[in-house]
Amino acid sequence: VARAPTGTGKTLVYLLPACHLLLTQGSPTTPLQALCLCPTRELVAQTLSVASRILSACGPPWRASAIAADNRADDAPDAPPPPIARLGELVVAAPGRVAAV
Repeated sequence: VARAPTGTGKTLVYLLPACHLLLTQGSPTTPLQALCLCPTRELVAQTLSVASRILSACGPPWRASAIAADNRADDAPDAPPPPIARLGELVVAAPGRVAAV
């Protein structure tokens, strides 16, 4: 468990090695090659934002996506998450939503 003030790079500590492995050993045509679990929806959104910026700097076709409550329509709270084939190579998720996939 890491504890440090906001803005000190904690998110980069685990995303950079994952992105490096994707770029050097992954395949941009295979979804869900790296999974990052976050305990809250807020952290899922924050981590997805950072991951998307890292991968977009590496150029297409690398993508980050999320599996969270936000993947559901507001009027269908029990709707299933998106199919794995539509996910990016790096997926950020809350544990409860991963179990649904």
